[in-house]
Amino acid sequence: MAELAGLPIPSMDWHSPDAPQAFKKFKARCELYFSGPLKEKSEEEKVSYLLIWSGDDGIELVSTWTLTATDKKKLDTYWTRFENYLSPKSNFRLARYKLRTLKQEPDESVDSFVKRIRILVEECRFENANEHIIDALIFGSNSKRTQTKLLDKDATLSLDSALDIAQTEEVTSKQIKEISPDNSTRVDAMKHEGSLPVKPRGPIIRLCGCCGSEHDISERSNCPVYGTKCGACGKANHWRIVCRTTKPGKKGKPNGRQNRPKPPKGKPGKKHLHSLESGQPPETPELPDQLYFHTLSVDQVKKSDTQAFVEVEV
Repeated sequence: MAELAGLPIPSMDWHSPDAPQAFKKFKARCELYFSGPLKEKSEEEKVSYLLIWSGDDGIELVSTWTLTATDKKKLDTYWTRFENYLSPKSNFRLARYKLRTLKQEPDESVDSFVKRIRILVEECRFENANEHIIDALIFGSNSKRTQTKLLDKDATLSLDSALDIAQTEEVTSKQIKEISPDNSTRVDAMKHEGSLPVKPRGPIIRLCGCCGSEHDISERSNCPVYGTKCGACGKANHWRIVCRTTKPGKKGKPNGRQNRPKPPKGKPGKKHLHSLESGQPPETPELPDQLYFHTLSVDQVKKSDTQAFVEVEV
């Protein structure tokens, strides 16, 4: 067997769940060797190779046959007898079911997929095998573009044309993947108009209008006055120093809207400022370097106004 040095030896799996399919693969490989490395061998010598490759089960099966001396020297005798032996185990309806459910693997080439289709079609006993190969290619292809292009064709579509379309689409898809850079951008969050505001990350240090001090206002519970009551008005979640309900110097007396002074007439461009608080108590004789305005209230603003201008005298 020097002619076969380095080549895998054909073998037949007689106990395979799909023995007819296994035999077709075995026969195809044997015929490649007979027409290639063993081309110069006589037919009788090729029969010997076949029996050796068929294994113990094959040799035992041949021993049960009654053959003439001439038949023993012909390859066709063994191919025909082997196929007849396995044919009762072949279920063409099962093969048709497998054909209908056959799918191309994600990384499987078109040629490999069509090869599997051809093998099953041979077992299905169809009168027009090519039409069923085209159908199986359309149903089982993993490329939506290939399916779309094949479905657009009419009844004149031939098997060769269908294979050419599928193979061309496969090559084009691979080339696009190779030349296309990965420009994908990771998006952590998206917000559109009308959606709920995105919760800010990290602390936000600002002057708090509830306690009068600077602290993290990203969470309401961070304020020390949360859950307490004002000593001036009795309302919850703020302290006396920033209370807007009572007037300075007259604690406990409500300052309702009905008691607020009306804006002066004849000056539509100026709005009345109800209250102003500084960072220092009223009794401090000098003005501080900085003034903190907790609230600027404007009495009159029209719906059509987009801005409000306020004059403040200190």
